[in-house]
Amino acid sequence: MKILLSMLIFWVPSTLVLGAGNDNRIEADGVWHDYTAEIVPANPQRGQPFFLELRTFRFDLTAAKVRLRAGTTVQTLDLTWDRSEGQGEFDVWKVSLPGWDHDFVYYHFQLFDGTAYGTFSRAGIAGADPNGGEFYRNLT
Repeated sequence: MKILLSMLIFWVPSTLVLGAGNDNRIEADGVWHDYTAEIVPANPQRGQPFFLELRTFRFDLTAAKVRLRAGTTVQTLDLTWDRSEGQGEFDVWKVSLPGWDHDFVYYHFQLFDGTAYGTFSRAGIAGADPNGGEFYRNLT
């Protein structure tokens, strides 16, 4: 009986992501954006609105934003929590982007976990706005 009780005490479900939570620390290995698949519609055209999605470990972020740049226009929009995926180990954040009258839109994500701040771009996770290496969409 002692062995069985010990096994129950130390059993952790395989779907539980240890370490992620609202703990003022962004789990960098749990942030994901596939700029070829997580855009709806998949190939937006100039002037057409579209959605972006960002995946993170479940409960890791307290907020997320996207910073967009097209020509000289810069805009920051809030992402909203949309759904849980996998077996509950990931959050999906979503944002609706307006139609842009430019051929290219460049963007990166701003991540918040309490007092922790980071950005996420093609170059990876950083503690400040990226100097290049942003995600982009060709709208032509």
